[in-house]
Amino acid sequence: MPETTEATNMLTDVLTKLNLQSIVGIILTIMIGLIAIKYIMKLVVKIFERTKLNETLEKIIVSVIKFALYFVLVTTVADMLGLPPASLITLAGTLGVAFSLAMQDSLSNIAGGILIMSTTPFKPGDFIEACGISGTVDQIGLIHTALNTVDNKRIFVPNGTLSKNTIVNYSAEELRQLEIMFPIGYGCDTRKAKSIIEEMVNNCDFVKHDRNVFIRVWNLGESSVDIIVRCWVAKADYFETKCHLLEEVKYAFDERGITIPYNQLDVHINNN
Repeated sequence: MPETTEATNMLTDVLTKLNLQSIVGIILTIMIGLIAIKYIMKLVVKIFERTKLNETLEKIIVSVIKFALYFVLVTTVADMLGLPPASLITLAGTLGVAFSLAMQDSLSNIAGGILIMSTTPFKPGDFIEACGISGTVDQIGLIHTALNTVDNKRIFVPNGTLSKNTIVNYSAEELRQLEIMFPIGYGCDTRKAKSIIEEMVNNCDFVKHDRNVFIRVWNLGESSVDIIVRCWVAKADYFETKCHLLEEVKYAFDERGITIPYNQLDVHINNN
């Protein structure tokens, strides 16, 4: 075949041009190149140890640099052997395109992983919501991110999908504003209900009392008067505070005659 004949002729030309001097030069170039790559990589690793980049992202960058150095060494040796470097570059480009097409989805996830690691919208230990899933970030990998749900299920979300969606990070700030709605019946004393809610909030140790507490009538619904409460709590106490206030206000409402209505339908029958 023509391709085989061309390759054979090229190999023959290379072997014909070789002599003791060129062989020694090639061996020295390889040895010096390997030693240089070794020391350059040590320097690169030391530089990255002083940075605050994600560990996985550091490994990726280091691997890319190492591959580039070896590629330079190979092209240099090929040039000394009389092989055209352009052919190696063309071959590498062709293989790269084929690899990209075959690994399109995986490369998308890798790109998403690099984007997440470099922009750090969240970190391990954060509680996030994304792609219709909520959970605590356990591990940020190159291909996917692992989340542990509240009921202790582990979910692996592809980084390509994750990086393209809206991410809500509930752990980003030390304080969170808690909002609770308390509906009461239209026949109840609104001022009394607000006073009870305010008392329960003031007695709650989880609430940050140095921050403003908002307690107001928020809505006049079809069957209830809705009173809203907004207060500030530590992110770690968010759910505990919500449950505590719901329970305490309900008990206080029951003891002091404030009713919480439920949806109901009044039917009026006219007798003719």
